[in-house]
Amino acid sequence: MMRKPVTMLKHSWIFLLVFVGLGSADEPGREWTRFRGPNGTGIGRAEHVPVKWTEKDYNWKTRLPGEGHSSPVIWEDRVFITCSDEQTALRMVLCLSVTIGQILWRRDYPSDPYRHHQDTSFAASSPAVDSHGVYVTWTTPKQVTLLGLDQTGTQQWLREWDMFDAKFGSGVSPVCYEKLVILANDHRADSFVVAVNSRTGKTQWKLKQTPGKTPYATPCILELDGKQPEIITVSTANGVSAIKARTGELSWTLGGIAGNPARERPVCSPIVADGKILGVYGTGGSWDDEFCNPTG
Repeated sequence: MMRKPVTMLKHSWIFLLVFVGLGSADEPGREWTRFRGPNGTGIGRAEHVPVKWTEKDYNWKTRLPGEGHSSPVIWEDRVFITCSDEQTALRMVLCLSVTIGQILWRRDYPSDPYRHHQDTSFAASSPAVDSHGVYVTWTTPKQVTLLGLDQTGTQQWLREWDMFDAKFGSGVSPVCYEKLVILANDHRADSFVVAVNSRTGKTQWKLKQTPGKTPYATPCILELDGKQPEIITVSTANGVSAIKARTGELSWTLGGIAGNPARERPVCSPIVADGKILGVYGTGGSWDDEFCNPTG
């Protein structure tokens, strides 16, 4: 069996763990393209994950130039990760070799420091990646940024929207679907879900949302036989929503400010499992969950 990589980020280091049984290099779907992997499920193909890691499980270990809370993503032989300088708010996008851990390129984006939760950082959002490039988002109180780079690190496009009103900073990550990059920009001011062309950054569609207490849930994709693919979002003000992935049309919504079962922000990202959509709401030691039928 071939050995394939699984990565993890710990403090200011990135580690490569090598497990057996992830399939051949030509097998489709082996890439880890977004936060929590395939459609946000957190499920990989490794069959022999150790209960405890030891030094012999690490193929390499590389010191990163900053800290962060984002997760790495993988496409073929490259790992992409973000980190930041907590003193200056400098954001960094890095590409590393899967095989040896060498930093292949780094791109820096200066910013201004701002208040955020003590348990997060200026690099909280995970990248998304596809065969064309890598896509990164971050926020400041003044603006929301979404940008696309090719896999050599050359910036292809950059989009900015006015202000981000949130008490604790941001943490939602972009996701890729077909030739779209989708971002749920949900906060206490001008909220929307937007899909841009992954090659050009031009807006494909934009759906306005009701502002509310800022959530931290990254969308997932719902694909049912005979139906159009839908983006599943979970937010405080808008509840659980299904949005047609190719057009931005709202298919259905459940909950929202009036119907949110816990009336609290969702931090956990939604997943699709066993024909159901699962979203979790909660705060400060309390939580509630919501199951719904994918047909609405």
